[in-house]
Amino acid sequence: MRRLGKSALPAVLAALGICASAGDARAAEGATAFWNNAFEVQVGDGALTRGPGWGWSAGASSVQQIEAGDGFVEFSTNEADRTKIAGLSHGDDDQAFWDIDYGLLLRADGGVEILEQGSGKGYFGTYQAGDVFRVEVFGGQVRYRKNGVVFYTSATAPTYPLGLDASLHDEGATVTSAQVSSCAAGDTSCMPPGFWKNVRYAPANGTLLTRSPGWGWHAGASSVEQIETGDGFVEFSTNEASFQKMAGLGNGDADQGFGDIDYAIYLRADGGLEIFEQGAGKGYFGTYQAGDVFRVEAFNGQVRYRKNGLVFYTSHTPPTYPLGLDTSLHDEGATVTSAQVASCAAGDTSCMPPGLWRNVRYVTANGGLLTRAAGWGWHAGASSVEQIEAGDGFVEFSTNEANLQKMAGLNHGDGDQGYGDIDYAVYLRADGGLEIFEQGAGQGYFGTYQAGDVFRVEVFNGQVRYRQNGMVFHTSNTAPTYPLGLDTSLHDEGATVTSAQVMSCAPGDASCMPPQEWKNVRYATANGSLLTRDAGWGWHAGASSAGQIEGGDGYVEFSTNEADLQKIAGLSHGDIDQGYGDIDYAIYLRDDGGVEILEQGVGQGYFGTYQAGDVFRVEVFDSQVRYRKNELVFHTSNAAPTYPLGLDTSLHDEGATIASAQVIRCAPGDTSCMPPGLWSDVRYVTANGGLLTRNAGWGWHAGASSAEQIDAGDGYVEFSTNEANLQKMAGLSHGDADQGYGDIDYAIYLRADGGLEIYEQGYAQGYFGTYQAGDVFRVEVWNGQVRYRKNGLVFHTSLTAPTYPLGLDTSLYNEGATVASAQVVSCAAGDTSCMAPGFWKNVRYAPASGSSLTRAAGWGWHAGASSVQQIASGDGYAEFSTNETSRYKMAGLGHADTDQGYGDIDHAIYLRADGGLEVVEHGYGQGYFGTYQAGDIFRVEVQGGQVRYLKNGTVFHTSSAAPTYPLELDTSLYDEGATITNATLSGAGGGGDPTTGCGEVGPGDELSDTKTPTFCNHPTTMPNGDAPPMGQYFGHTCTSVVLQTVYYTHTSGNHSGLDFSVPARSPLYSVGYGKVMCAGPNACTNRYPIARGAPSQIDLTIRYGSVYVIYGHAASSLVAEGDLVVPGQEIGESSDWPNNDHLHFEVRRVADNKAPNPVPFFSQDLRSYLEGTVTDAHFCTGHFDDQADVGFTSHTQLDERPCTDANDGTTGPIRCEGVCTQYSIEDCEVKTYPNGRKEVHEYCSVFSCGGGASVCGLRRNTAAQACQ
Repeated sequence: MRRLGKSALPAVLAALGICASAGDARAAEGATAFWNNAFEVQVGDGALTRGPGWGWSAGASSVQQIEAGDGFVEFSTNEADRTKIAGLSHGDDDQAFWDIDYGLLLRADGGVEILEQGSGKGYFGTYQAGDVFRVEVFGGQVRYRKNGVVFYTSATAPTYPLGLDASLHDEGATVTSAQVSSCAAGDTSCMPPGFWKNVRYAPANGTLLTRSPGWGWHAGASSVEQIETGDGFVEFSTNEASFQKMAGLGNGDADQGFGDIDYAIYLRADGGLEIFEQGAGKGYFGTYQAGDVFRVEAFNGQVRYRKNGLVFYTSHTPPTYPLGLDTSLHDEGATVTSAQVASCAAGDTSCMPPGLWRNVRYVTANGGLLTRAAGWGWHAGASSVEQIEAGDGFVEFSTNEANLQKMAGLNHGDGDQGYGDIDYAVYLRADGGLEIFEQGAGQGYFGTYQAGDVFRVEVFNGQVRYRQNGMVFHTSNTAPTYPLGLDTSLHDEGATVTSAQVMSCAPGDASCMPPQEWKNVRYATANGSLLTRDAGWGWHAGASSAGQIEGGDGYVEFSTNEADLQKIAGLSHGDIDQGYGDIDYAIYLRDDGGVEILEQGVGQGYFGTYQAGDVFRVEVFDSQVRYRKNELVFHTSNAAPTYPLGLDTSLHDEGATIASAQVIRCAPGDTSCMPPGLWSDVRYVTANGGLLTRNAGWGWHAGASSAEQIDAGDGYVEFSTNEANLQKMAGLSHGDADQGYGDIDYAIYLRADGGLEIYEQGYAQGYFGTYQAGDVFRVEVWNGQVRYRKNGLVFHTSLTAPTYPLGLDTSLYNEGATVASAQVVSCAAGDTSCMAPGFWKNVRYAPASGSSLTRAAGWGWHAGASSVQQIASGDGYAEFSTNETSRYKMAGLGHADTDQGYGDIDHAIYLRADGGLEVVEHGYGQGYFGTYQAGDIFRVEVQGGQVRYLKNGTVFHTSSAAPTYPLELDTSLYDEGATITNATLSGAGGGGDPTTGCGEVGPGDELSDTKTPTFCNHPTTMPNGDAPPMGQYFGHTCTSVVLQTVYYTHTSGNHSGLDFSVPARSPLYSVGYGKVMCAGPNACTNRYPIARGAPSQIDLTIRYGSVYVIYGHAASSLVAEGDLVVPGQEIGESSDWPNNDHLHFEVRRVADNKAPNPVPFFSQDLRSYLEGTVTDAHFCTGHFDDQADVGFTSHTQLDERPCTDANDGTTGPIRCEGVCTQYSIEDCEVKTYPNGRKEVHEYCSVFSCGGGASVCGLRRNTAAQACQ
């Protein structure tokens, strides 16, 4: 039938006699439609009703048309039980349904279909009376709505103009509320674009799609909104997990099949989850539930899939823009809900947070958590978005389980999800084992792990290190290529990588990347300063320190936790590998507890044993490398080090440890960091302070030399030994080429049989008797000569002049041999307290004790000595004695001392072994002069220019030869054991009487508190030439100087005693039997006499009989008030004032507090010493004679000698009672001394004794047991 034009319709209708209420054909836009071509219908305002009959011959079309662009026709119906069609159409040829281009068929059974030009498009559910239907044209597409919900989109493009067309089949069928609207361009209030386009067989309600009745992959829709470029996403959910549907990101929408969706999430009817891309399955990804939220996003050129915010897959295929949401729904009722499309502005991280992961495949990414989806194999994983572009940084991760396989680590790029693509991977095995793989190649087994362990793979200073729980356990040999990120590969379903992070560290940011103590950690775990060997064995595990000694002094220090596993550590330049051959100076701690040294892999010897916890140090000091154990040096390397130096290690056995490791750099001159110690060149011995002990082994290649040197002038080296059955040598030497004894210039050889010899530069100089453990040896240089001492006695003098500087050098032969109490002392010029000249010089083969000589082992006229002092001119004498008459010896006056032969003595007395006496001058006999006996006193004197010989004070010969000045006492001893004793030299420049004008306090004189002190100049007794009186603030030692000035008072004017110069805090000994009267700070003040003239430190006053003795300025006291003391008992310490260390010794009478001269109270040997008669008395061990005859003449002075009556202590107690004018029992007491001695002491100032009056003080009786 020919379609009529719209202008002809009214006339046709009128001719047919059909009533048509067309009304005003000029309906306003948007108003109720006004009808044309109405046939067999009743026309109302926007309504049609079918007249009697049935068939597709009744209907009408709208007058109003949509001329172009967007618009819609809308209608409803009053019933759901009559058939009718209405919709959008171009023209109106007749009222049949096939004339309608886009028609909605509302069936009499309540069903809804779509017919386009008579062709059915499908069944779309049901309707009810009053439902509102719309057929609209939008953007060139025709869409069908029911109650505002798009439920289909035509595949056919419309032809304009378009209007409402209707065809009603059943009598009474209605079309109501009809309208036609044209929408202005962009008028979204008229034509909201909606979310969906191409809606087919899936009604769209806002962002909800629901599959119409039926099934198959031809239903769905796509989003109107598109992602034109850059980042963006589509997101959706579903209301059920029992119907099949797909949705995702697509470029274009050719149809509603799933093959048309570029990146689709397939939600299966069994709750399973898959991915399809352009119809090709990509794998199974677990399950889903109704309400889960899915997102498919384009980010940085990649497409990622998310479930509930978690990325679970990343496509390999880059997207093609524009992109929108595309769907395909298979089962009736299947839904896609909450759909949205979002485009993200560049850099808008709130829209598209980059997240941690990219290339997420077959795993679910939840923040820092990756979980392997269903399935297995090394093709699942992800890599981090964030990268370390350069410099330092790390990737860190953990895992939730230890029974599933996974790998993660540091990587450049991400070619795939296989582990072979990870450059530096930690392999967490399913059996809890830990390995490292680098680019698919295994690097070794590193023990075990547990769920929750934290792993880090870091790049630091160009190296890649592996950590477990903060501890480095391996370092890669391969340098990394930037940029670097976290890469993973998960093998087993459910395997996890958790707490993942990527961190780039700013240069020098120690809080981000602390430098740590270790580098090159391989097959060992580093925990702070602790290294532990990982599983396995061999010399390829270890680490080296990050800290280095760039130059100068410094050390590396370490310990170990066990003594049964092999490990090596020490000082090294560089670190090529973890083998021990790479360590320059290494301590080898064996598994049998032995200690060795290896240098660049070459053994240097065995050095005893060690225990767990011992502390080892390898240090560089003054360009030498020394080895220490528990602070003691036990070896010094012969090889000079190359800087920089660090700690290097090699651990052989599983579990072997290097603990408490540190590297210390010492500032120049910082002795607190690197004390020089006493020793250098310590080899095969252990040095502990002044003690050297030979390590295991034997031979003359072990020893050390002193760090301290005598650069010039006088000085000495001193030492002892702890045993007399092992060989060792020690002495004075210039330089230290090696540890052999031939390198020692002046050596004392202590033999294993207790014998004593001297070696000089390897050549024996003779046998000098025996020694015992604890003997003290000294080799000293004095006035250009080298002298040897044993226990303070010179026993030999070298003929060879020394070369400076000089130090102590040693060589120890036997294991366990010791050199003990070693010291090196340089003496200031003229410091006689450091280097007392002594009486003798040129002592050879004749040990000197004070002023006595004894011939050492051997025989011949090459032993002897000569005096230090000389008679410069004028009169004087040499005096001596001997202890025996059975040995040959000579002594006398000589000019110079070229050797120890008797021919060198100008004027000699020859004491023969048969008791005969001769005189020999210049080696020539002058005659026989009878015999002699031991103890005879011999003198050779110069008087008035003549030389005379005396025996026991009687001249027995006068020489005819004039003497040549200066003169000294010279000796020559032939036989072993021959002696010269009590030798003295007196005369100008020698000992003897004090110089005139020095002032002297004689025996019996009082020392007045107000006496003006006297100064003098006595160059012999005071070598400094300008001697103040004895005391002042500098006194004299009591063992080495002829104290002519002991009687002088203190220069302050109130000194009433003697000052003895002694080292600070020297021990003080009681000089007799006495009682402590007071001891302590200010303990004696206003009670008993105390020292004056300088402040006291500790008061200490002891009563001995009738006198008090003040031990002035004591630093401490070892006794308390009331204690009884015995001779030689230690009672305290002398003062410790800077530059003023001395003992003030003062005597005060009990009766009147007068201060007598203390000298006569000392024993005879000490008195002789103080008076210049002898020079080697020992004050500190002498005793005090409280019965001394002091020569008092005044009646106020006390005589401590007992009265000469019968009560002399042998027949009973002495009783003062009855004869004493003032006596009380308090004046009697019993004293019990610490050594058990008991005395009864009674005191009476005036009483009658033996019938005559006598002044008597203390009386004592050793037989008495109690006072009576």
